[in-house]
Amino acid sequence: MAPVSVKNSFHHLLRRAIRYYKLFKTPIKWFVVIVGLAIGYKLIPVIILSNMKPPSVMVNVETAQESEWAEEIKSIGTIAAVQAVTISPEVGGSVVAIHFESGDKVSEGTKLITLNDAAEQADLLRYKAQLEISKLTLDRSTKLSSREVEARARYDEKKAKVDETEALVAQASAVIEKKNIQAPFSGNLGIRQINLGDYLQPGTSIVTLTNSDKLFINFNLAERYANVVKVGQKIIFSVDAYKNEEFEGVITTIDPQISKDARNIAIQASADNKNHKLQSGMFGDIRVVLPTDTKAITVNETAIDYGLYGSSVYIVDKNEAEELIARKQFVKTGIQRQGRIAITDGVKAGEQIVTAGQLKLNNGAHISISDDKGPATPPITPKQ
Repeated sequence: MAPVSVKNSFHHLLRRAIRYYKLFKTPIKWFVVIVGLAIGYKLIPVIILSNMKPPSVMVNVETAQESEWAEEIKSIGTIAAVQAVTISPEVGGSVVAIHFESGDKVSEGTKLITLNDAAEQADLLRYKAQLEISKLTLDRSTKLSSREVEARARYDEKKAKVDETEALVAQASAVIEKKNIQAPFSGNLGIRQINLGDYLQPGTSIVTLTNSDKLFINFNLAERYANVVKVGQKIIFSVDAYKNEEFEGVITTIDPQISKDARNIAIQASADNKNHKLQSGMFGDIRVVLPTDTKAITVNETAIDYGLYGSSVYIVDKNEAEELIARKQFVKTGIQRQGRIAITDGVKAGEQIVTAGQLKLNNGAHISISDDKGPATPPITPKQ
């Protein structure tokens, strides 16, 4: 009896399902249609876009070049005028006259200030009077001594008195001269640091005097360069005030002793500064040009992408369909100067390198080469 009961239950359920299907047939069909349309609405754009080729990225390119590329050593240093002093008095006294203004250009021997020398002037007059009397006394003694009327010892005493008085006159004159302070060489004065009536002690700063026609460039190099840096080698340096200019100098002195603390070599170079663009005290970025020239692959410095895992460039390549694509290539870089940088590994001469538009690229991206060359590299011309 159990199998018949189960069979009847199944037929009963089937008849109920058919009855419900007939009752809800139309809503079920509409539900299936709506679900199908919704799925199609989502999938069709994906299918269409998956078959579309992404637009190419417009980039600027240049051809990697092999050229002479002298080796250089970089350093930092300080620029100093060959002639630069702080004017100070050698003797004390009150300022009675100031003969200059801050920033004046003066010639050698120009009087700058006068200190009160009234006491020294009075001493000078007294010593000159004594000298005149001493000379008259010596003249009479000379005549008497020649006739052997006066002892030779008396003559010698009077001669010594004349010499002593002449020394006192010279001493007073020297003090008076020191109280009339003059420029020791031609140049430009700085800011005045004293006022009329000030009492100056010996060594008090009055004003700075600088002649910047010639400059010293002082810098240090590591001791490992002791065998390659020589007197007479050229240096190229730049300063923040003139970012697009470079200046040349020549190494004139290499300290024979290496610093025991930092193991550095102290080096001094000299440079002309006839146009007075450079000023004493400026900070300089220095490159020592070594005499040996080597060939190197160079590209515009804008082509280099400095990333966390190293430097890279994008090289123009082609895919199987002969379409232009960007191929990312990691490289090793060398010396950088005048807007270009040497590539020591990763790029061959003649390859086209992307120089602008890299931010929109990834490896394998389709590209188009722009006719626009982009902004030119700022000219950096060495100045004498």
